[in-house]
Amino acid sequence: MLTRAPIWLQALKSPGAGAFATLFGLESSARAVLATLIVVDLQHMTGSAEGTSLVFFAVAGFGLCANFAIPHITRRIGRRWVYTGGGLCLILASLLLMAQTLPLQIAGMALRVFGVVCFNICLNLYILDTLRGQALNRLEPLRMLAAAIPWCFGPALGVQLAASAAHWVPLAVSQVFTVILLVYFWILRAREDSPLPVMRRPPPNPLRHIWSFLSRPRLRLSYAIAITRSTYWSMLFTYGPIYCIETGLGGVVGGYLVSAANFFLFGAPVIGLLGRRYGVRRIIIAGFCCTAAGALAAAAFAGLPWVGAACLLLGAFGAFMLDVTGNLPFLRMVRPSERQTMTPLFATYREFSDCIPPGIFSILLRFFPLPVVFLTTGLAQAAAAVYALRLPRRL
Repeated sequence: MLTRAPIWLQALKSPGAGAFATLFGLESSARAVLATLIVVDLQHMTGSAEGTSLVFFAVAGFGLCANFAIPHITRRIGRRWVYTGGGLCLILASLLLMAQTLPLQIAGMALRVFGVVCFNICLNLYILDTLRGQALNRLEPLRMLAAAIPWCFGPALGVQLAASAAHWVPLAVSQVFTVILLVYFWILRAREDSPLPVMRRPPPNPLRHIWSFLSRPRLRLSYAIAITRSTYWSMLFTYGPIYCIETGLGGVVGGYLVSAANFFLFGAPVIGLLGRRYGVRRIIIAGFCCTAAGALAAAAFAGLPWVGAACLLLGAFGAFMLDVTGNLPFLRMVRPSERQTMTPLFATYREFSDCIPPGIFSILLRFFPLPVVFLTTGLAQAAAAVYALRLPRRL
């Protein structure tokens, strides 16, 4: 009797969108389990939100430089070796983080960021070289589902394992997922129908197209929307756990806060439906209003820990709405012939959103208490809501 393989097993065997989603899910699993644990450890080592901000600012700045360096490295040694090197960096980073000393913590965080940049750039290049049309449309929901599961459970699981078992356990779990990722990657490379072809053309040099990108108002608008909505996630992932620690809720609750914020990802189809019915422009504006309200309310009720945490979750719902729709202005307003050259520049919004806020917050936290982080974030989100009014009404 013929039997049909489960959907997840078919995805593993698929030479196209399913394989890319699986790679993305394994990478997310390796990263998510350490996302909050790194913040909690660093906060204990530095002893202050200001010190933690300075470290994150320096590490994110290193990641931003790496983002522009990886295309040059890829031209020289090939993307398969850059991708593999990214995995080895994640494994080595986890080993350094086991030491629980500030210098090795910073070195481990820097290696981790470098590995993630390697993964992101190489996987995007493979996708652009392989998938077209409807295959790209099938990839996005698969990628979101592959990311939702590890990011919903990983942050809480990491801090819980470190607290109840041993500190090295979540770090070992991350290493296991990274090894599985690399093994699966090379299995795909060895297949005749591999979705990971030999590089057909060198990756574009993003530095050559900066002026062309910035000279177009609609691309600037789409970039501002992307970087501002990503800023909320950057703030929540770093300062949400710090807030829980400083208010007495503890680092474990901080992990559960980050995990709870990611559960909204499962509602992506609903937001997609609302976007098609009411327009992407309205969803984006509503999302920024929600993130602004959540952050400003968290600043106002910071003295009530559980209320403040709930307000941050309200803002996370708005950030989730923006995750579903926030990249669409760029995809619709960039010329198809320029996607290959403009996409690497647009993708730097992640590194900038990880770099700029900690730099600003490290200065503000020298003079003000932690709620200033929520207040500043709320004002930035409100300004983005006003700026988003410039989006075309037909969007």
